[in-house]
Amino acid sequence: MFGKSIPNGWLLVVTGLPGTGKSTWLLNALESGAWERPVLVAAEEGIEGAGLAERVARLEVMRTRFSDAASFPELSAMVDEVEPDVVAIDSATALGLTPEEALVLRRSYPSVAFACVVQSAKDGGHRGSQAWLHDAD
Repeated sequence: MFGKSIPNGWLLVVTGLPGTGKSTWLLNALESGAWERPVLVAAEEGIEGAGLAERVARLEVMRTRFSDAASFPELSAMVDEVEPDVVAIDSATALGLTPEEALVLRRSYPSVAFACVVQSAKDGGHRGSQAWLHDAD
């Protein structure tokens, strides 16, 4: 999907209307082979969620590990322990992660790429800080 040239410390922000396939797209990206140690933080659905289980089965997920980190400190501890090369957070909104905390993560783990789903409202407006869009690579 991305090839093999994703830079270290990269931040992707995925946003869109509810039900448009953000989570499916993100899991496909993790499975694309662009990374060797991908981790998905399933903050919105939880790792036991039926939606995630269906998506994992349908996409035949083999590479991606899953995390139930529920806060910024838990997320940092997981990155220290697992040493992933990419962390996808679905969603940053559900986790309560702020753009400032994402910046701390990027500075603390410069060899890790981050991909964050940021939820949109049903009317198409962006939820939360617009800094997400400005900080994204």
